[in-house]
Amino acid sequence: MSARPTIIVSSDAPDGPMAVLAETHPDLMALGCDSYEALPGMISDAGAEVVFTIKFDRGSRYPRSALVESQTVRWVSVGGSGTDHLRPWNPARVTVTNSAGVAADMMRNMSSAPCFPSHSACAVSRASRQPGTGRPARSSRSRARHC
Repeated sequence: MSARPTIIVSSDAPDGPMAVLAETHPDLMALGCDSYEALPGMISDAGAEVVFTIKFDRGSRYPRSALVESQTVRWVSVGGSGTDHLRPWNPARVTVTNSAGVAADMMRNMSSAPCFPSHSACAVSRASRQPGTGRPARSSRSRARHC
């Protein structure tokens, strides 16, 4: 891969990642693509070596071959955790990575928060219980019963 590869951001909203790239790596050529149909031509025309892709359009055919069979793409970075939609690929030609684990700390904190009495959702829950019973004052479908 070249020292300054051309990057394509393939997403239904590429402007956010493009702004981050422009700020953090102003020396790199980065292009945004919000269409599966346009991606193969953009890869070919730009000679892109890196594609950051987020699978966004379930109704259209995902351009798998344009990514993993391209003559120029050397790295496909998937913005989610799955890569099954890209299989098979030749690891000698292209590296495929994903974002698995990126949000692990946040998810751990969110999933364990109801266990701690000081968590605001639980404090609201305790306040909404029937006095002296500990039972939720709201319907049994309320999230309050989980705290």
